Amino acid sequence: MLRHELDRADALADSPVLAERLHQVNQLAQDYYASCFPQSWAQPYLAERLGVDLAGHPTIQPGHAPAGWTNLANRLRRHGVTDLEMLTAGLVKPASTGRLIDRFRDRLTLPITDQDGHILGFVARANPTIPADQAGPKYLNTPTTPIYSKGDQFYGHPTATSTPVIVEGPLDAIAITLATAGRYTGLAPLGTSLTDQQAALLADQERVVLATDNDTAGNTAANKDHFKLAVHRTDTLRAELPQGSDPAELLITHGPAALTQSLHNATPTIDRIVSYANDDAAVDLALSAIAAAHPSAWQSGLEELSEQTKLPQEQLQARLVPLVEAWNDDPREAAAGAAPQQRGPFQRAATSARPGHGGEVPQSRRTAAPHR
Repeated sequence: MLRHELDRADALADSPVLAERLHQVNQLAQDYYASCFPQSWAQPYLAERLGVDLAGHPTIQPGHAPAGWTNLANRLRRHGVTDLEMLTAGLVKPASTGRLIDRFRDRLTLPITDQDGHILGFVARANPTIPADQAGPKYLNTPTTPIYSKGDQFYGHPTATSTPVIVEGPLDAIAITLATAGRYTGLAPLGTSLTDQQAALLADQERVVLATDNDTAGNTAANKDHFKLAVHRTDTLRAELPQGSDPAELLITHGPAALTQSLHNATPTIDRIVSYANDDAAVDLALSAIAAAHPSAWQSGLEELSEQTKLPQEQLQARLVPLVEAWNDDPREAAAGAAPQQRGPFQRAATSARPGHGGEVPQSRRTAAPHR
């Protein structure tokens, strides 16, 4: 992480355009996108997805990048912005002809800001009425620039007075914040799985709610996020959304009270992981979650896992010990290796016979000092 921060500092130091000027150029782009938002398809689309017209909203600041190759580029040039400045800000890109074209075209735009409100870049949603093979990626982000790297921040900002909620997309993040009047703050990782840098931003939080979509991909993402945050000893809760649903959909179909209640009712992620331990890979995942937890939770975790799987606690404890040692030795590596391996249903007899996964716990390991 330190190397990454130094690389980012070097990129800024070597930038041909100062950070302050890049902020100004991005703000000019935002002013243009915001002026195009009313009467565009993006305005009713966003209102339909979130149940409220957000035109002119002071913090969300939705906009629309109009169709056409050079609308923004022409506008910025009239404001004295050079081609180098537009390129450095990631607002344009070279076409095959060599001329510069707008990066975002016919897209709903949402600015990505820092804590001081400076615009670092944009996340832009494709027109949903255009076929995917013509519209390109559903969401398109500003490329890496001297002031922006998508793995370094969230869409949204954690605050000292609200509970952070990790979601999959920016509209889900907006839905969380709007529905709860700021009691919860939605955070979207901007097209990547949760990164070490993003997890570090939440290191001081007492707890984080995971509200990824309630489907296979969303549940897998929530488990990975749990372990990323466990590196920083941050407890996580899993929100229970309707099957196949996401926060924005829950907001529009059942209202803000239902979405807020799903966050209030969030349960410890570790309990959910243990309750799904129905094959050997899921048992390993549950044991990894127990190992990453505070030592005071180990015994209860083993008891619950034993009850769930009908495996003896002694056997589960033997499998837990090396996982605890791995978390003590290198938490980041342990988190990366905690994803379940697809090995098929577990056989109790075969499991107990596997080397290193059964029998008595070595006395030297029993007395190892717990660090987690």
